[in-house]
Amino acid sequence: DPVPFKPSTAMDRIAASQTRPPANYPAKKVSETVSWSGVQISGVRVQIGAGACKTAERSQSVDESDWSDHDGDDIPSEFDSSADGQVVDNISALLPMQSLEGQYPHNPNLLRQFADLSRSFKAWRPVRGDGAFLYRAVLFAWLERSLALGHADNLRRFVAQLWPYRRTPQFSRHVCICHRLCRAWVARRLQCSSDDQVRLLLREVGAEFNKSR
Repeated sequence: DPVPFKPSTAMDRIAASQTRPPANYPAKKVSETVSWSGVQISGVRVQIGAGACKTAERSQSVDESDWSDHDGDDIPSEFDSSADGQVVDNISALLPMQSLEGQYPHNPNLLRQFADLSRSFKAWRPVRGDGAFLYRAVLFAWLERSLALGHADNLRRFVAQLWPYRRTPQFSRHVCICHRLCRAWVARRLQCSSDDQVRLLLREVGAEFNKSR
């Protein structure tokens, strides 16, 4: 039987909303790809009912007054721990690619794959292995790259894409949280004048992902 899907953070829940229709609408078809600010994911967007959700063709302005009743972040906590009883972070710090080889010293096939990856990538980042790890990994990688390169418009478009879900009961609170965080991160990024300030901002983004488990 498939493992039940259980997204944990607000960002994960919003990503999951792109793949699952509301319970009272039958799914009609799954599109081949979703292109999301330079990130393409195959076979995950569900079209539903007569009023199918569609990718926004143009950015929509966000009316700040519609967010006035959503100031809190009351995200449910899902405690998860590793086998030794220590809490596992949703997003962990970067590790050198060579550290993977030490985890699987007796698997020559994996060692060859790690060696190939090391030629293209310097580091990897562990992501907590639950039902939402794919969405969390893609979202964080996209956020990290967008903020590092100063592509604030990516985050603005992201907020505009979330806009249709602001009045959907099961997602409204999480859309609000994502809106507030993205707006704050964009403002912080525009104020960064050095690489050190950008690195500090990226660490704070990672800490935000680890607030809820």
